[in-house]
Amino acid sequence: MIAGLMGLTMMAQERTVKGKVKDATGPIQNVNIQVLDKQVSTTTDKEGMYEIPVETGDKLQYSYTGMRTIQIRIEDVTRF
Repeated sequence: MIAGLMGLTMMAQERTVKGKVKDATGPIQNVNIQVLDKQVSTTTDKEGMYEIPVETGDKLQYSYTGMRTIQIRIEDVTRF
């Protein structure tokens, strides 16, 4: 039982997702990026760059006025 709890703790490690949001014309400023079901959000800077803390299993939502909102699930792709 304890080993299982330790495994869950390791899977829920906080990480930072960094990225750049752009379209065919270049970087997009002020895109809202939010971790759903948590009080964590950020916006892109003038270069379209962002950084946000996440945990495995979180869903990120990207929204910008006039564009379709998308959601991406954070997965653990670490291989042993």
